Order: sequence, then C-alpha cells, then structure tokens
Amino acid sequence: SPIPLGSLMRACAIVLIMAIIKGAQQGAAALRQSGATRLMKNAARFGKIVALEQSGPIDSRQTKELAGLRRKGDTYDPSLFTPSHHRFKSFHNNVFSTLSSSLPSSSNLFYLDGATAETTNELLSKSRPPSTLFTANMFPESCAALSKTGINVHSGRGEDFLSRANVTFTGCYIDGCGGSVTPVEIMLSHILHPSNLGGIEGGIRPFVGFTLTRASPCGTSLGDREAHVHRCIVKLAGCLGFLSRRVSDEPERFGLEGEWMKEDNGVVYRLGRPA
Repeated sequence: SPIPLGSLMRACAIVLIMAIIKGAQQGAAALRQSGATRLMKNAARFGKIVALEQSGPIDSRQTKELAGLRRKGDTYDPSLFTPSHHRFKSFHNNVFSTLSSSLPSSSNLFYLDGATAETTNELLSKSRPPSTLFTANMFPESCAALSKTGINVHSGRGEDFLSRANVTFTGCYIDGCGGSVTPVEIMLSHILHPSNLGGIEGGIRPFVGFTLTRASPCGTSLGDREAHVHRCIVKLAGCLGFLSRRVSDEPERFGLEGEWMKEDNGVVYRLGRPA
C-alpha cells in the first residue's frame, strides 16, 4: 500500500535533521582538529625561535630564519583554545590575582602575558597599580598592545629581563606555553635569588606559580617536568630560608574557592618563613 504523504514527509524531515546534526558535528570536529594543528605549529615555531635565540651567535641564514619566524606574529593565540582551556587560563589568572591581593599594594609582580592582556586585566580589576606590574613578550605587536594598559612591558624574553631587572618581585606567574622547563627554571632562579628576595620584610609571604603544557620538545612526560620544577622551587626557596606550600593542597587556606583546575599543569607555591 502507498505510504501516507504525512509519514513520508516526517521521515524525510528526520533524515534531514540527522544529516544537519551530523554535518554540524563533523564541522565542529574539523574546527577542533584545525585549531589543535595550529596550536602545535605555533608551539613548534615558538620552540624554534627560543632555540635560535639561545644558540649564541647566529649566521646570516639563521638571522633571516629568525626574522621570518617572528614576522608571523605572536605564537600565543587564545582564539585557538578550547572552552575548557579558556576556563583553565581564567582560573589560574584568578588564583594569581587573589594571592596578589594579600601582598602590599607596592609589591611588584612579574608574569608573562599576550596581546589580549588577560592576566594584566585580571590584576588591574583587583586594583593592582599598573606601575607594579611587569611582563615580557618577544613580539613587538603584542608589546604594543600590552603597553596600552599602562604596565611595564619588556620587549624580549622574560629570562633576559629578569637577569638585569633592578626590581624586587614578591609574586610571579610563569606560563610556560612552550612546554620546556628550561626557561621556567631560569626565570624562577632569578625570582628566588638572594638579590631579589633576600632583603624583603619577614611578614611578606611571596608566591610563585608556573604552568607547563603537555607539549614538550624533549619528549619528557608532564609529570616528570612538573616534579623537576617542584624540586627547583623547594631548593631555591630553602636556600633563602623559606618553606614552600603548594596552594592546590589547601586552596581554602589562601582564600580560593572551588575545585582546583589542572587541565595541563598549573602549580602555585606560597612561600613562608619557618615559625
């Protein structure tokens, strides 16, 4: 017997809806894949830039290669992040700003930030004076964008800036987007150094934080890299007479609420002198 027209139309509508849903899902998956691929390419380009800059004197060919890599713009592109990674970044920015609120308003903070100035804006929203905020970025266009916020911006690597900065920093957040522990370790060694923290008042409790991504040019696991930086912080802080506490172990103790987010590895330590 012939199929009723109404039933046929409903069946066609269902098939069409399923096709649209499947097409949308495939499109979303393709976008995620495209974003992930671009993130990997950006991480690889960032690693190449760092390798060339750390290799000492470079020849004319390498100079041209470095210039070409830089011309492509900042490797940090939040538009490629997944929603969960955006929440992860926002969470750690909030941790940083919350801990900074316990420091005197004159305390200087160092951190790494991009053109969107998300960390900077979070700190400014908590009434941190712009003159106490210091950041570094290797890309001129990002430095120009960050400078519009009124903070102190160094054009270049954070390691280079901290090696010669005549500023006492009592808080820092080092977002290791490249996944390598080396630049994170170098920057922490400058922050946790007698020339920086040796003369601070006993009542001030500094803090340091870092983030490592799963991507690693050396192939070492994320857990091993986090453990390496952890040992570095404990050793350097101990040489200054500080005990270090991992903030995520007791978040409520430091005025932080909610579940601790660790999509990649974001770790913050509060330092304090033994009683």
